[in-house]
Amino acid sequence: YSYRGPSAERSLEAYAASPGFLKGFEGELDGFITGAVAALEPLLGPRLKGLTADGLYFRGSTKELRRERRQKLLSASREDLRRFADGLAAAMGSASACVLASRATLEKCGLDEINSL
Repeated sequence: YSYRGPSAERSLEAYAASPGFLKGFEGELDGFITGAVAALEPLLGPRLKGLTADGLYFRGSTKELRRERRQKLLSASREDLRRFADGLAAAMGSASACVLASRATLEKCGLDEINSL
């Protein structure tokens, strides 16, 4: 997902390169894992705690589901990234892209089909 990206062509190229990047990733995962957990569990004031609790309730997100997700994140490995990369590559093989831009920009993207609105 890209919103107001400066170059649709570069965004599409980055998406296409994602599975290869994940398969070849050899860096340290700890910082990424910590950031992912922090994004799921931010510090909230009273008002946002209430809004968040409402959203969790209406989505049916129980403490147990959130605990399981946190545990999966904390135990993530490079092998998990590689397995995810395989699934991502398979999904992208049959995926579509929607780019809203000028015709000149769209032509640079190498899309199979361009429709005018």
